[in-house]
Amino acid sequence: MMGERPRSVGIFNPPTWMARQMTRLQTTHRACAVVLTAMTALLPGASAATLQDEGATATDSLSITQCVQLARRAAPDVCATRTELEAARLDSAAVQRNRRPELAVIGGALVAPDGFYDPVITNLGEYQLKMGAQWPLVDGGSRRRARDRSTLTAQGAALELELSRRQAGLRAGALAAGILQLREVESAKRETLDWLNRLSALVEGGVRAGVRGRSDLLRVALERSDVQTTIDGTGVEREALARELGQLLGLPASTPPLLRTPDSAQDAKPTAADSARVFAAVANAPEVRQAQLAAALHRLDVDDVVHRSALQLELAADAGLAGADLTSAVPPDLQAADPKATVVDRLRRDLGASVSIQMRRPLLDRARELAVRSQEAGLRASALRLAAEQQAQTRLAMDLLARWGAAARRVASAQQTAEQAEENRLMQQSLYVSGATTLLELLDARGTLEAARARLASARLDQRMAQLEAAARVEAAEWAEINLRVGGGSGR
Repeated sequence: MMGERPRSVGIFNPPTWMARQMTRLQTTHRACAVVLTAMTALLPGASAATLQDEGATATDSLSITQCVQLARRAAPDVCATRTELEAARLDSAAVQRNRRPELAVIGGALVAPDGFYDPVITNLGEYQLKMGAQWPLVDGGSRRRARDRSTLTAQGAALELELSRRQAGLRAGALAAGILQLREVESAKRETLDWLNRLSALVEGGVRAGVRGRSDLLRVALERSDVQTTIDGTGVEREALARELGQLLGLPASTPPLLRTPDSAQDAKPTAADSARVFAAVANAPEVRQAQLAAALHRLDVDDVVHRSALQLELAADAGLAGADLTSAVPPDLQAADPKATVVDRLRRDLGASVSIQMRRPLLDRARELAVRSQEAGLRASALRLAAEQQAQTRLAMDLLARWGAAARRVASAQQTAEQAEENRLMQQSLYVSGATTLLELLDARGTLEAARARLASARLDQRMAQLEAAARVEAAEWAEINLRVGGGSGR
């Protein structure tokens, strides 16, 4: 109505209501900001310090596989074994030339003046200077067996080199994987230390405000001390492994190797193709090849004993000077035939050549039968060792694949457990910030997360080592199959 007064606004006054709502929103916003700040302070990776991971990709240079390959070439034991192989190959090359005739210079002189010895025996002295050659015509196969034995010895040295390489590669892989495991543990511990530092600041603020007890602050300080001690010990162990790895890789002691963290896609279980390659490598494993070489050497020993009574023929030929009577420059008989004879005439008369054949055939060898039986027993023993080694390598292949598969499953399970432990810690953090739980429960959640991460690192180490061993066995078998088949074993 025109003259009616406005209705009272004491019940609902929009400006006043809006002012009250804005005050409430500001208060709620400040409270949420405080809670979010506290929770953010407890979240991992919140500070720049945690971004300085020692395994940053920018500073990496070597993968585990590269470390293995470098150690297979530069490890000290590999270098020594390679030199031994070179010696064995040179010795084998020398024995392979036993088909050729032996040439030698034969010389000597005996002076016996008249009246000292019986002239019939001494011929008043004698001399010879000849070039001689010997050809074994029939030897019962002894030279062939010597050549075969030298070849087998060279192949054995080549297998020793491959075993040394495999061992060095596996050791380098184990060191690299161990360093990565320790680096992962150390990184987690440093993240925990950073988290505890922020938690300590938060608890200290609560102590000053009177909402938390000093026992919480002391407990956090103890946890920080334990974590720092673990970090220091882990760092010392990691540096020791790095120095040993550097020695295997041929690096200076002042230049530890830098490692690249493997892709998580490599933490996979063995496929059917992997299993097939591992089992196929059993037949050509260096240990099996060594047992085969031992059996072959025993067969040569048996042949040596069986043919040691075989006929032996040797052809010898020589040409040169041979004469008697060194009491005078020109013997009396030559001077009587030609009063003008000189030393040259004497040498011309002493010049000549000869050919001879020598034969040897043992007729009675009472120890031969027992020697043959002894060597045949050794041959049977080497055959048994070969069969046992083949079974052992098959068993090791099965164990290796089982360990690989179990480690891969452990990695997957540990990853899931670590994720659940991380979620649990975040929940406990929220509850602790809101006052709904105690510090001990929060620290227990943190300990559970650390244990889960440690199990994950251990599972990754086992999986990587099984994968490295499988690759090393396959590579060694492929090398043995190719190089020993083409003869003698070539050094790489």
